Amino acid sequence: MKKIAFAGTDGRTLLCALVISTAKSDIYPEAFQGAVIRGTPAMPKFTEMMNWPVEFIPTDSNSASDYAAAIIRNLKAGKIDYVIP
Repeated sequence: MKKIAFAGTDGRTLLCALVISTAKSDIYPEAFQGAVIRGTPAMPKFTEMMNWPVEFIPTDSNSASDYAAAIIRNLKAGKIDYVIP
């Protein structure tokens, strides 16, 4: 399974990750998992209540350098495969 992460705190970021996690292809058999880098404090609980298959990757703050550090760390660890900023 390939994991695609979307960076940001906007609701559209969450919806993009949800679409990636739930989309099906007639010609491509591999599954994808959507993830949100940072998000908002309410997003993880909301996705849990809605039973949405979205993962969250924390950052230390909302700064560009902390986003970059979280992205690099998770790419190197193999926790995500692609990032959409």
